[in-house]
Amino acid sequence: MSMIQLHVTKNQQLSQQLENLGSQLEVMDRASLEKVFAEGSYTGPQQMSMVWFRMLELTQDTELYFEVLKGWLLDQIESRRLYLSHPAGYSSIQEAVQVENRISPTQFSNITGLYKIVFPYVERQLQMTAQSLWSTTGKSNLYAILPHLKQAITGIPSLSNRVHAVVERIYEEVDALEPNLDPEERK
Repeated sequence: MSMIQLHVTKNQQLSQQLENLGSQLEVMDRASLEKVFAEGSYTGPQQMSMVWFRMLELTQDTELYFEVLKGWLLDQIESRRLYLSHPAGYSSIQEAVQVENRISPTQFSNITGLYKIVFPYVERQLQMTAQSLWSTTGKSNLYAILPHLKQAITGIPSLSNRVHAVVERIYEEVDALEPNLDPEERK
């Protein structure tokens, strides 16, 4: 069964690669599950079900990969100040990516917040992979708590009074439970 044909990109080469990804995932998943299939007495439909659910699970990893890739690209554009060299003469990266790539200010903040702040902190300080955080929390939930995480990790108060108040309330509760923690430890 083939995927419905949708035009997900203007780039023909990329479009072809993305179309091939589904069948490649199926081959990889079937191969990775061969041992499980050999040890169990699964019917053909059960095996197919397991493969397709595993393929769906792997799309979460590819979604994370593209989120990290966007973060890296935005970081490169920003750190090299490439938006200033663009023929359209943008004065900020936010303006440039909103016009050129339809990335809203909120999306920009979410992508860069995960890439520059949350993922490095989680991997370095908590010894947890970005993939583990992504898969256990979920994209929507992670974006919902991202402003709180950014304030808690960086110590820079949020521009949102509500977010700032929630993080401060959490700090007060932590301080009540562990009054001798220094600010770095309570993160």
